[in-house]
Amino acid sequence: MASTFALEAELKSKPQKIWESINDFTNLFPKIFPQVFASVVALKGDGNSPGSVRRITYAEDSRIEEDDEQSKNLSSRWFKFKIQQLV
Repeated sequence: MASTFALEAELKSKPQKIWESINDFTNLFPKIFPQVFASVVALKGDGNSPGSVRRITYAEDSRIEEDDEQSKNLSSRWFKFKIQQLV
């Protein structure tokens, strides 16, 4: 079963700076959102570039314990990315 999730948000920062943060998800997000992410570990590749696989372990109070996902597509021109959850 496939599903799509889209998020659009207005941010008070330059697009390039936000994009750099998203591209460093594996390292940065557990540090700035410890209440959400216990850890993010690259299982294949660097965890961020297309084809990479990462395991996300969520914080203790989360409904989801763990999730593996693969980066599918990154577009620096349009600031878009696509991931696929691995089951």
